[in-house]
Amino acid sequence: MGKIYGYSLTVSTRGKCAERLEEQKKAIKEIYPDAEIIEEVMGLEKFNRKKFNEIVDKCEKGDMIVCSRLDRFCKSTKEGIRTADTLLNKGAKVHILNMGIIDNSESGKSIYKMLQAFDVFQHECKLDKMNMVRNPESIGRKKKYTKEQLDKAIKLLDEHSYFEVSEITGISTATILREKRLREEQEGKE
Repeated sequence: MGKIYGYSLTVSTRGKCAERLEEQKKAIKEIYPDAEIIEEVMGLEKFNRKKFNEIVDKCEKGDMIVCSRLDRFCKSTKEGIRTADTLLNKGAKVHILNMGIIDNSESGKSIYKMLQAFDVFQHECKLDKMNMVRNPESIGRKKKYTKEQLDKAIKLLDEHSYFEVSEITGISTATILREKRLREEQEGKE
C-alpha cells in the first residue's frame, strides 16, 4: 500500500479552528494511525486549498487521501468528481470516512456514481430555481379552469345560486366562491 494522506480542513470562524481540526485528525488517525495529516485553515472569502491541491498533485498509484466528510474533500460535487477522476486515473483512492472508499472496486464505483447523481440533482435544482424566477406564473399547482370558464360561472351567478352554477359548469362551489371573492378584492383595489 502507498502513502496515506489525512486531510483536515476548517473555515476560520473565531477560534474554533483547533478543535475542529483535532476532531477530524482524531477520526482519521483512529482508522489510519500511520496517516500523514495535512491541516488547512482558510477564511470564508478565499477558498483556495493550496495544501490539498499539492497532495492531489503528488499522489501516486496506491496512495490514498482520507477526509472525515465529503465537504472536507470538496467544496462542490462537481469539484469532487473532478478530483476523484484525477486520483482514480493516477491509481490513487479517496476515503471519505462517513461515505466509503472511492476506488475501482464495485462499491467504490457505486459511491462515485452516487456523487455524479447528486451533481445532476443539484444541477436540476438550479435549473428549477432559474425557471421559477423567469416564469413565476408556473409556480404552484396548474389552474384547472380557464379564465373563460370562470367568467361564465361568475356571469351565471346573476341568475342562479352557487349550487346551480356548480351543476351547470362542473366547477365546485368552493372554486366559484374563491374566484368571486378574488374578483371583488381586485375591484376594491382599483
